[in-house]
This record gives sequence, C-alpha cells and structure tokens, in this order.
Amino acid sequence: MKWFKKLYIKTKEVAAVYTGIFIVVMFLNQLLFFGLCLNPICLIAAMPHVLFITVALGTWWYMPSWKRLKKKLLFQPEPYKETEAKVKSYQEDDSSSLFTGNIHLFVTQNKSKGEEDFKAIIKRFMKPNIVSVIRLDNRNKSKALLVAIQQSKHLFKAGDIVAIVRGGGDTSEAQFDSYKDYDTCQEVRNLRNTHGVVFVSGIGHATDSFLIEEYVNFAQITPTDAALQAAYLINGGKW
Repeated sequence: MKWFKKLYIKTKEVAAVYTGIFIVVMFLNQLLFFGLCLNPICLIAAMPHVLFITVALGTWWYMPSWKRLKKKLLFQPEPYKETEAKVKSYQEDDSSSLFTGNIHLFVTQNKSKGEEDFKAIIKRFMKPNIVSVIRLDNRNKSKALLVAIQQSKHLFKAGDIVAIVRGGGDTSEAQFDSYKDYDTCQEVRNLRNTHGVVFVSGIGHATDSFLIEEYVNFAQITPTDAALQAAYLINGGKW
C-alpha cells in the first residue's frame, strides 16, 4: 500500500540518521574520555549518556527550521510564479496585494477537529478572513465536494483562497471519495486556470494521498499546514 511504503521509507530515513548520530557520538565519547576503549564493558557503561545525547541531537536535527518550514509550505504542483501570474491576470485592479485575504473554507458535513485546527491557526494572523464556510453534503456521495464548489463559486474572485480541509480517518470510507473524484479535480483546475482562484488543501494525515492534491495550487499534508500556507500567502510571505 502507498501509505505503508511512505511510512517505511520515512522510518528507514529516521533510523539511519539516529544510528549515524549514535555511532559518531559513541566514537567521540570513547576517544575523548576513555582513550578509545572499545571493550564491551566500556561501551555498555557509556551507553546511557550516549543515548541521551543521540536523542537530543536527533530531535534538534528534525526540529523544523524556518528554511525547512518554508520549503514544506511552498510545496505545490505548479511553480509559484505561474500561480502568481494567473492570479494577476484575472484581477480587475492593480492592487499591491496579490491575495485578497478572503478564505472560502470547505469542510465536512459535521464539525471536525480538522476544521477547528484550521480556524485556530487562522485566528493567530491579522489579514486572513474566513468569509464563508461551506459544508459538504454526504448525500451527494463522491460528488459532495463538486456540488459544494459549483454552488459556491459565484462567491470566488481572483486572489481568493479556497481551502479544502478535513481530518484523518479510514480513507477507504465513502466520505473520502470526494477528494478522489476526477470531475471535482477538473472543476478545481478550471477555477484555477480561468478565474485566478487559489486552492489550498489539507486532507488527512501525512501518509494519506488524494487525487485532488495534484490539481490544487498548494497541497499540504494536514489542515494545520493548510492554514499556515493560506496565512503565509495572504500576509505576503510574512508571519
């Protein structure tokens, strides 16, 4: 399965990093403090504090720096310059701000943790404004998102951000089919390319993947990441 393969690759990467750090720390510890004693008793005696140092260094290594966060937030199927050009070409005025600051939020039929997380992040920033919250109707099954977008697209204008978010769960359930529907993806592409609307998605967990992520402007891994991306764009690349 795709998610298991991603998990396996990530686990191998993390294990390799921590193992490398452990070996280096152990070698330096034995060299500097024990005259390069490689006797099993010496190694066992050094194990507790070497493990502690390894965990500390490994945690620091994976701690998201601004550079890493920025790279993560700017992940998208198309280059940012293309998105920028499309938005500008459909704006009717010469506003200095590329994005209007308006967010149209598409969420599940019932309130969810993903929706709460998105709103909580947006509240931390000054400019973003959630002007509409559109709930999917599960009666429309795999077309739930498509119907919701078609019924709401008269609200969109160039530079608006459409955020599509939901929390994780069993992705084989019917409620996730909306994010795999081809017709919905084509509607998203059309709004991007002909109206200058910017789509940001944050669906499920890091190990989940959906067809719609190939059609939005910015595909984030969780609702929280989607909110950070939207705020970052609206604030002109500033927090």
